[in-house]
Amino acid sequence: MFREEDITALKDAIERAQTIGIIVRENPDVDVMAAGLALYLVFTQILKKTSICSVTSPTVGISSLVGIEKVQKELSLGNDLTIALPYQQGTIEKISYNIEGDRINLVVKAGDRGINFDTSDIQYAKTGGSADVLFAIGLRDQSDGGKITAIEDKTFLVTVGTDGQSQPFGQVSFIDPSASSASEIVAVLLERLGLPLDVDSAQNLLSGIGFATDNFQKQETSASAFATTAFLLKHGAKRGGVKKALHKSVSEFPPSAFFPEPPQYEEPPFYDEEPVQQV
Repeated sequence: MFREEDITALKDAIERAQTIGIIVRENPDVDVMAAGLALYLVFTQILKKTSICSVTSPTVGISSLVGIEKVQKELSLGNDLTIALPYQQGTIEKISYNIEGDRINLVVKAGDRGINFDTSDIQYAKTGGSADVLFAIGLRDQSDGGKITAIEDKTFLVTVGTDGQSQPFGQVSFIDPSASSASEIVAVLLERLGLPLDVDSAQNLLSGIGFATDNFQKQETSASAFATTAFLLKHGAKRGGVKKALHKSVSEFPPSAFFPEPPQYEEPPFYDEEPVQQV
């Protein structure tokens, strides 16, 4: 599926990298987002400073993926802190600060209309910085991600996706025309790189494969999808944890997606026998 020289080049880049960025395409489906989040979880596990972003907000259909709350609108790999407050005209008059001991207090003075948001609506993000290694998941070109056009020359750019999702660009591309899903490609890639695959990452990838193959019912489902599924099950993914989502009805994988059901036999009817009379 992949060229050995590409695997070696990516492995070397990851070992040198301090920061990892992951960009998923605009309006990602379950498969693309699952692939991106699996990478995020794996790189976080090996203590790389990692950020994942998409220019569009995640939809309800992909909210069950592990780590979905980590997806931001832009990569946050720097040391600057941005605090985002909800704002409407007239709600905030000014913002000031004061220092008390070892604390700095930001003071938001209410406007004529009053502050109409809760503290839970405030968002915090580390901004600035750049990725040493940047994964582009499901992008057709460099403009598809919205934030990928301004990457630095030192960034090692990796494109991942199926033939229908992505076009090759960057230092290395892992685009397989025979693959059923981006999640399948990422699972194989992680195995080839020798990176640890935790249960949550495995579950996300299984969800992505299930979505892309319509729970293995599509005729074009690749043989590799079944082999990769077995690999993910060995790493703790559960069939019962996989849901169809995003414009599809919610249902669990049928057992026949992995194992053929035994034939069903109709039991013969039972007749009550009359007791035999003694003569």
